[in-house]
Amino acid sequence: MTSRFEAAAIAVCLLAAGCGDPLTFGEVAGTYQLGGVNARDLPYLLTATVNCDQWIAEGQLILQESGQFTLTLSGPLDCSRSGGVNQIVGWGFPGTYTIDGAKLHFLSPLPPSVGGFFEFTGVVGPPQRSIGVLDLQLSLGTPVDLAFRR
Repeated sequence: MTSRFEAAAIAVCLLAAGCGDPLTFGEVAGTYQLGGVNARDLPYLLTATVNCDQWIAEGQLILQESGQFTLTLSGPLDCSRSGGVNQIVGWGFPGTYTIDGAKLHFLSPLPPSVGGFFEFTGVVGPPQRSIGVLDLQLSLGTPVDLAFRR
């Protein structure tokens, strides 16, 4: 007979997917749409200056069974206050990912002129229907948390 504490610990462990079988590339592979940034709905105001506002309006995370990924984000850059041009700008992060429990580790190569890799982490939400990308550094050094859903 297990104590209530042991039963609660087992339940929490199973919910967190830390005690079950490790996740596989096949279980997390798929296309995820961006649902929010920093726990807010889209569009998300990333930066605002005297001249321009930069928004994130959409995004996608594609995880392949091969361990390859592509993360893309885009949104309007509104510079109408300063008489500037409005345009859609974006970010793209291709690369590889690994799985450690319910955590993902992403490596995206930097341009050859710079060399090296851009690294960031993610978390798989149960039951493999959501991915949270944590502290992704975008323009002006602004870190964001991204919520993706299948």
